[in-house]
Amino acid sequence: MNKFLKNVKVLSFIAVLLLMSGLIFTQSAFKNHKSDVVTYYFNGNSTSEMKEAAAWGPNQNPEYACTNKLTTLPCHIEVPADQTLDDYLISHSNAQILAEAGSRITVVP
Repeated sequence: MNKFLKNVKVLSFIAVLLLMSGLIFTQSAFKNHKSDVVTYYFNGNSTSEMKEAAAWGPNQNPEYACTNKLTTLPCHIEVPADQTLDDYLISHSNAQILAEAGSRITVVP
């Protein structure tokens, strides 16, 4: 009987470990990885500035807003955290940036 209780304890311990491992795995699988990107807003005035890192910043100029309307100026881009803004801009054409960035309009206060 004593051996039986010892086996039950060992099996219970293993079951608890498996449950905890499964819970940890499922929690990490559904984790929001949004922090793996850095958002930059385009604060330039023309498409000629689209490839210049100085025209992008972490905050949007309050005179601008993103829109669903098609315009020639980008709104914001999401750059992978392991990539610099310069590298991102170099590796993308203006058309690619505009396609990923959405459009921006000027808001008149």
